[in-house]
Amino acid sequence: MIIEKKDSNLIFDINLKNLAINYQYLKQISSSAEVAVSVKANSYGLGVIETCTILIKNGCKSFFVATSEEGIFLRKNFSNINIYVLNGINDLETYLKVLKY
Repeated sequence: MIIEKKDSNLIFDINLKNLAINYQYLKQISSSAEVAVSVKANSYGLGVIETCTILIKNGCKSFFVATSEEGIFLRKNFSNINIYVLNGINDLETYLKVLKY
């Protein structure tokens, strides 16, 4: 995946295959600790569906998102993972909305 920033000369070339390699390395060095991944902001622009699919295939079960909306989106696409909302759920309406998923 290549991302170009239009108002500069900056170009990112991101290889999603390396994501799996990096995750496996972190699992290896973490001993028995669980390795969880932050996928907020659409996996920082990489694509949350693509990154989560790769990570789940490699054994990742826990993900952090920023907002309840991101959590609901993730839950709609992946049913057997743990989702942690970093900004929390701060009102009854949001809590009831999240409970549906």
